[in-house]
Amino acid sequence: IELGQRVIFSVYGNEYFTRTELMTLVEEQRNQGLGRDYSTVISNRLRDFYVDAGFKYVTIVPYVFEPRKYPERKIAFHIHEGVRVKIKSILFDGNEAFQQDELLKIFYKEANVRILAGIYNEKMIEQAAQTMISGIKNLGYLSAKIIAIKSEQVENNKKVLVTIFINEG
Repeated sequence: IELGQRVIFSVYGNEYFTRTELMTLVEEQRNQGLGRDYSTVISNRLRDFYVDAGFKYVTIVPYVFEPRKYPERKIAFHIHEGVRVKIKSILFDGNEAFQQDELLKIFYKEANVRILAGIYNEKMIEQAAQTMISGIKNLGYLSAKIIAIKSEQVENNKKVLVTIFINEG
């Protein structure tokens, strides 16, 4: 951005989040400072916000308008939310000492509210799985660990089957 150049931001296509919620994110980024790739930075921040809420397939496309009559540049972010991905089930593989329901109880004990609501978020699943492993370690299985986490899309990508491969140690 050239010094003194004004930029006006807007969003459209959003349904789940309000314009105010999204523009708050944009303004937070503006307050942190805008570099030359500001439209990409803001697009990524909006995308991360949607992905955290379970919109795994969201697309954000920035459009730049430079009207000749006015000195400001307008950036409009077109949002296509896609489907909100839900968790169909969480299964554990490799468990011998614990039953599925026991592991689910430990998994959900410290899980994020979105996971508790059945909303799929890969990072939050990983965090809850790590917390579950810590809980298993606290029960005396000190070498417990996660081997892998597999997510399989089902029902036209609307739901996810999560399998957490563990070693209880």
